[in-house]
Amino acid sequence: MKVNVLIVVKPLRLLFLRNKGILISDGYKVYQRWVNLRQTCLSHLIRDARGLAERSKLTIRSFGEQALILLQTLCNMAHAPPDENERNEFYTGLIDLIFDNFRRRDDAGKFARRLLREIDSLWIFLEVAGVEPTNNRSKRPPAKQVAFSKPKGF
Repeated sequence: MKVNVLIVVKPLRLLFLRNKGILISDGYKVYQRWVNLRQTCLSHLIRDARGLAERSKLTIRSFGEQALILLQTLCNMAHAPPDENERNEFYTGLIDLIFDNFRRRDDAGKFARRLLREIDSLWIFLEVAGVEPTNNRSKRPPAKQVAFSKPKGF
C-alpha cells in the first residue's frame, strides 16, 4: 500500500504554523521544527540515560551515570527552582559533560549530541509558568467521569 506523504505532511505543517502553544515532546524529529517554544520531555532523556548507566562498558556506564544525575537534578528543579548561581553551576556541568563526549563514536557520544541538539528546550519549564518538565501528564488516562443519579423515591 502506497501512502501519499503530502496527505500527512500538509496537515502537520498547518498545525505547526497555526499553533501558538508550548509543545512538550520526546525526541521525535518532526517536533524539532515546532515554531514556538518546545520543552523536551525530561523523562524520555532520563530513561535513555539510565539505559546507558546500566551498560557493561565502563566508559559508557560512567557517562550514563553522570547524565542521569544531571537530568534528574534538572527535573527536580521543577519543585525547587534554582537560584542564578545554582543554575549556572548546573549549566556548566551539563555543557562540560556534552563537550567532553560529543565526538565519541559510541552510544555515549550519540546521546551527548542529542543533548546538544535539545539544549535550548531542556529548561523551558523553568522560564514559563505552568510548563512541566515531562509529558507524562498527557499520557495519563483521563479521570473517570462519575455519574450521579438520584436515589429512587426522591
